[in-house]
Amino acid sequence: MSTTRTHVTFGPFSPEAASDAPPWVDRGWACRWVAPLKAADTPLVVVYRCCFEIKESIIARVHVTADERYELFLDGRTQDRGPERGDPDNWFFETYDLPLTPGKHVLAARVWSLGALAPWAQRRVSHGLLVAPQDEALLRLIGTGIVAGVGPGKTIDAAQFLWQIESGEGADWAPASAGESGNDGFTLYPFRPAHRL
Repeated sequence: MSTTRTHVTFGPFSPEAASDAPPWVDRGWACRWVAPLKAADTPLVVVYRCCFEIKESIIARVHVTADERYELFLDGRTQDRGPERGDPDNWFFETYDLPLTPGKHVLAARVWSLGALAPWAQRRVSHGLLVAPQDEALLRLIGTGIVAGVGPGKTIDAAQFLWQIESGEGADWAPASAGESGNDGFTLYPFRPAHRL
């Protein structure tokens, strides 16, 4: 079974998918943007991973975005790239149906932020990754990440480089810091979110 990019007709955590609360009530996503604990200058490439184990086969629907771009891996295999191009008021995310069998898995994402070196068409706010599973039971399993990365302008000894980042291997992983919650672009907020999804 392969991963499928899924089309959704409204925001996954928008009023249409939530309770009868008034539209001005915060409809933030259940997950937060994550970034390295130690700030780094752009251009920057960071790899995030989440190691988890499940007991039964499921199709996990997850919503993924990054600032500026990401490449998504499941168990070392490339799944897709994104997000589609937009702007801070129309920040795109992709929805995937990930087939998961019983056992251990690694969800990893390589995220790059080019900063001033980005193409004119590439909008940005600040480096980060957001992975939000639709199923509440999966929030603690794959709604958070662990990070490692290296910025540009450094001399790299290839013999010591973590070549298996897609599968989450290696020991030099560090915790990520949590930023603001993912926020739906169809909702009114008393304070404007940085990325409106």
